[in-house]
Amino acid sequence: MTIPRSPENHSRILALLAWGCIVLAFLGVLFLTFFPIQDNDIWWILASGREIVRTKSLLSKDVFSFTIPGSLWVNKYHVFEVLAYLLFEKAGPDALIALRSFLVLLCLSLIILVGFVLRKAEQKPPPSLLFISAIFAIMGVLLAPRMFERPELFSFLCFSGMLLLWESRRKRNITPGFVACLLLLQTAWVNLHGAFILGWPIAILYLLERLLQTRGKSWKEGFILIPLFLVSFVNPYGYKLFYGVFDVVEKPFHQKHLVEWHPLFFPDQPEPFRWIISGIAILTFLGFVLNRGERRWIHFVFTLLFFLMTLRSRRHSGFFALTIGMANLWNYSVVFDSIKHRLKKLPALSVSLALTGIVILVVFNLSLVSGAFFRMIGVSRPFGFGIQKSRYPWDSALFMRERMIKGNLFSGYDMAGFLIWELYPQVKTCVDGRAEPFPSDLLETHWRIIVGEEPPMPFCEKYEIVLSLIDFDDRHLLKIFRQDQSWALCHIGIRAALFLKRTPQNNSIIEQYEIPKEENRVTDEIRTRLLLPPPEILNRQISYADYAQLSRIRIRMLEDLGLPKTAEIQRKKYLENIKR
Repeated sequence: MTIPRSPENHSRILALLAWGCIVLAFLGVLFLTFFPIQDNDIWWILASGREIVRTKSLLSKDVFSFTIPGSLWVNKYHVFEVLAYLLFEKAGPDALIALRSFLVLLCLSLIILVGFVLRKAEQKPPPSLLFISAIFAIMGVLLAPRMFERPELFSFLCFSGMLLLWESRRKRNITPGFVACLLLLQTAWVNLHGAFILGWPIAILYLLERLLQTRGKSWKEGFILIPLFLVSFVNPYGYKLFYGVFDVVEKPFHQKHLVEWHPLFFPDQPEPFRWIISGIAILTFLGFVLNRGERRWIHFVFTLLFFLMTLRSRRHSGFFALTIGMANLWNYSVVFDSIKHRLKKLPALSVSLALTGIVILVVFNLSLVSGAFFRMIGVSRPFGFGIQKSRYPWDSALFMRERMIKGNLFSGYDMAGFLIWELYPQVKTCVDGRAEPFPSDLLETHWRIIVGEEPPMPFCEKYEIVLSLIDFDDRHLLKIFRQDQSWALCHIGIRAALFLKRTPQNNSIIEQYEIPKEENRVTDEIRTRLLLPPPEILNRQISYADYAQLSRIRIRMLEDLGLPKTAEIQRKKYLENIKR
């Protein structure tokens, strides 16, 4: 490509390329949000919203579980629950995906706006469009692990809004209008998500910065903290909300067993994403070194704080993403100011850099649409819409609902939220993804049963459990329930096997659907229910199904259940289908 030598042509070409980078970065982040619903928590959130709408009252006590019926539940997410339920009921799952996309793009845009505010306060031109596109894409990638249909997205939005509010007062007096906006934002935040407590340290740090800048003359501004604290009680739970937030943070079950609460470098499995976070953190701290003369210590404190929080628990990576966006927008804008005049003398180099950015962003977008990006970092996140049904016991829930099966059900921690949405109130679960209302000893007992450290039968007897839905990954539990004469295997689904206890209530279902232990008693009709349908039928029934993976799981599961001949038939059908 021959680049014209006219300065005007260079400027025009550079401007077009810069706007192209902005558009591609925006599309890249938008594409990051385009994936089917695959979160486990969204289902109990939808069920809670449905119950609030039905009863026209907030849920302050547990209604979903048989282990803690009527116990206090500080349900901090009532606004999001109702909003999510109404959207889902009116427009389906794609409405939740649209909400996710809107909130992500909005909170990132607010951080970009912080960059403009900072530059304006220093009477400097706005950040370079090329630089903005890079920061926007980087924040999107770092925020990707937290892009689920959760109230946490509103917390990111409030966090970004709070930073923008305080930065807008840089080198300006605090006005009554600012105080009103701050209190309104904090009031909204306290009714949306438990991370509202971050509003206080944000305010304290910015007030401290202003105090140092004015050499103590702005000490009266510290009185803002009083109403900021008081509005945190403008919620349905009052002081109990504070107890609920700190109880979640300190609950040892989270740190020990839930992946999102594990440290960033927890030795559970290789994860390239941790190195992405670490690399960007290094570049960010390098920016503070390079920007020696005009660096903001408050930006450094925020960056260090949320990096350390992310090292301790990967669930904090979203706040880290937003913080490093703000810090880099300031530091590297100042650094680039010092070399901008050199680039003006080398317009061909500026255009070449812009072209390089275009190429990188095009490749990035293509990798998202094709799914290559997430495969590269070892994450299962297909590009598309709707619901990734293969992640949930969809057909098992349908089997129970159509046959009006009722009772207390034992299941794994993750799938219980989906079962609440599908089967409540006819079926109640023991432990689910809410975690917060459950005592720690109950969570630990349930976990030890799931991992095979305790037998399940005493737990089932204690709570009068008559249904058990066992995930195929929990192979030891499959064998235990299969060998116990008081339980009958009645359904094998995509994700789990359903066992019914031999009770008068369940006898009619068992007589009709029990899968015999002796394989010579397995009829052709029963065997049809045990085998996976062909890929073309499976894909119509279960969206985003991986036939090869599900076949391998089904073969192994049939062997664990003592049905080796049926497992061999499944293996032959799998080989026949993949050859076609």
